[in-house]
Amino acid sequence: MRMFILAVFLGFTSLLPAKPSMALSIVRPELVSVRFINATGQPVDYYLIDPADGSIKPYSTIVAGGSVDQESWEGQVWVFGQNQAEITRYQTTADARQAFTIGANGGAVTPVEDAGGRGPPGADPMLQPTSLSSPAFGDGFSWTYARYIDDYTNFGPTATLSFSVPETDNAQFGATCSRGSGGMIDMTIAARVNPATAGSEVSVAFSSDKRSTTVNGVILVPESSEAFTGYGFQSDTRAPVWNLFREAAEVRYGIQGGELVNIRTTGIVQPLDAFIRDCATFADEAADPARAAQLDPFCGYQGTRRSTGGQPLTLRLINATGEYRALYWVDGNGQFVQISQLNDGEYLEVQTSTGHVWDFTDGPGNCIEAFRPKQGQATYTMTRQSPGFGPE
Repeated sequence: MRMFILAVFLGFTSLLPAKPSMALSIVRPELVSVRFINATGQPVDYYLIDPADGSIKPYSTIVAGGSVDQESWEGQVWVFGQNQAEITRYQTTADARQAFTIGANGGAVTPVEDAGGRGPPGADPMLQPTSLSSPAFGDGFSWTYARYIDDYTNFGPTATLSFSVPETDNAQFGATCSRGSGGMIDMTIAARVNPATAGSEVSVAFSSDKRSTTVNGVILVPESSEAFTGYGFQSDTRAPVWNLFREAAEVRYGIQGGELVNIRTTGIVQPLDAFIRDCATFADEAADPARAAQLDPFCGYQGTRRSTGGQPLTLRLINATGEYRALYWVDGNGQFVQISQLNDGEYLEVQTSTGHVWDFTDGPGNCIEAFRPKQGQATYTMTRQSPGFGPE
């Protein structure tokens, strides 16, 4: 379970001063957004040119009449074709927003204002799904970054980094951060372990030809076949292991007296940079209550979201989920304060304000919904059912 509940009433407290924004120790190129528009009337395949060796790597397909918003970086070359025949190429510029139209006889740079909408002015960019993959190795493994909206655990915008064979359960590494986690990174890496030691604390050494570092974690032996056995960690964006991954072509890892395992890190740079940038954004939001107050709340770790001031109001909270719900107010320190509990069909009237954050949990304590009242709002009806976490 991701949310740790504090059921002691601490009172409505004032906000603590905002923490300094996190600064990254990783130097990374700026990613830009390019909209590729297919005006050929038929599907178009597109490829990237591997900057390491100049080879052309298959990437994805744009449906006829469709478009994709692709993250790229200055100088990256993209190749477009049909039936394995090249139509045109595009080299990414330094502009933050770009558009390129692929026609039957070639391509043309398109003014961004003519390329279609990307959300209203001021729209939350972290709500826009995106992905970026490295060229695949011969066995199908590749490094992949993705950002999506997590509707299952309700952690909101979520970024992932993985080393796996896409569309399979064959994976060696996975890392996740989200707005709900405040940018804290959950990381897992595969290894052979003794199932009897599940949950034991371990120190895992990571090393390359240039440097080494140690990360404290736990032994993982998951019940689900979709997860992998190995080691689990939590870190932030400044952990030395990220620089080690970024600089090496291959990294060794293992515990003292245990088997050493290699993981290939060639091609990780661009996906890793995109992942770290998203996690740093989530961390900056959590460190700045004024910024966080402008965003829709999502379920998350204790301390990552805080109530602020606002316009007072009387609000009726109604449970229409068909399930039990516990009601928690998130105080100005980010602590969870249990206010009440409701069975299905019951309601509670509370004195709250437009700056307050509320979490509603199921019986085991999993957050199912998060909510911040709007000015003039008189009721809020809980309808989201538990996705089936099971007892924890």
